[in-house]
Amino acid sequence: MDNQEAFHRGRGRYGTLTELFAQAPLDVPHTADSFERRGYRFTLELGSDGYRLTAMPAQPGPRSFTGDDSGIIRPGLE
Repeated sequence: MDNQEAFHRGRGRYGTLTELFAQAPLDVPHTADSFERRGYRFTLELGSDGYRLTAMPAQPGPRSFTGDDSGIIRPGLE
């Protein structure tokens, strides 16, 4: 989320994961809209003026989380 805000300040829009990873490489493989890290699959959805990042557990057990351009991380998918 910090990388999204820095990208937005510099470009006036939010970036794809490919664009974000080009600026701040991460130590895991990724696609244009998702990556897995520390037992979670992270998915990025871009909107016309915002974004939503979802963290789903790769295995049953832990709960999911959602973050967005408000800067707040919330438990669950809503």
